[in-house]
Amino acid sequence: MKVLDLEHLEAQFGLVIRDKENHDNYALIRFEDLDRVIEYYSSFKKEFKQNSKPNNKKEHSK
Repeated sequence: MKVLDLEHLEAQFGLVIRDKENHDNYALIRFEDLDRVIEYYSSFKKEFKQNSKPNNKKEHSK
């Protein structure tokens, strides 16, 4: 990622995720990383759906 240098200031563009109570604790997701984030989310969603499917076997009570 290129840092935009404006003499006494610098800028980086992306999505910032930070702790509500401690604003010094944060992560910057760069725009170029969004494809990787989307891939991870899709694989997580797919795995979550597979693991949360109800058991198709029904127990019959006598």
